[in-house]
Amino acid sequence: MSRKVVYLSNAALKGKSRGTSRGECPEKRPIEEEYDLSNNEISLMKESFELLDTSGTGVVEKKDLEEILDLMKSDCLIGARMLQDLLKSDEPITLDVFIKHLQNSKGDRKTKEGVKKVFELIDNGEGKVTFDCLKNMCKELSETLTDEQIQDAIDKIAPETKSITMEQFQALLKPKKTR
Repeated sequence: MSRKVVYLSNAALKGKSRGTSRGECPEKRPIEEEYDLSNNEISLMKESFELLDTSGTGVVEKKDLEEILDLMKSDCLIGARMLQDLLKSDEPITLDVFIKHLQNSKGDRKTKEGVKKVFELIDNGEGKVTFDCLKNMCKELSETLTDEQIQDAIDKIAPETKSITMEQFQALLKPKKTR
């Protein structure tokens, strides 16, 4: 068997394809080419993965992830919610699996399903975003909004109920049409 056939067979087994580029094997291509993420987002995800990979094997152990999630629930609820589904995964949690999962968890504001994912990350578990939910989100994202600014935002969106529903949230994130 030629080297080229062996190379392509190995790449296919790993779920990679050679693509149109020449010279680099799939394992050595920059990871940024595979995702619709900025270099900064990928760097942050790599750093997070390395912190979770306590054994340094390139695979996050489920028991380590469970321990980290328990610690995160008090200070970083949104992050914990994003990582929670990884525990249900049957495949090993490699960097690739980790990045794909986070990319899917963060939602896309251009689609109804994506907005729903974002809403579920910040809601109170009852289908509402309350003052406390928004305050917690601002804290986790290091946003410096006063309590008054948060309450004003809620009052403008939902003056009667003092909490934002999924429908109101979708309307808020709906792209504005330009003329």
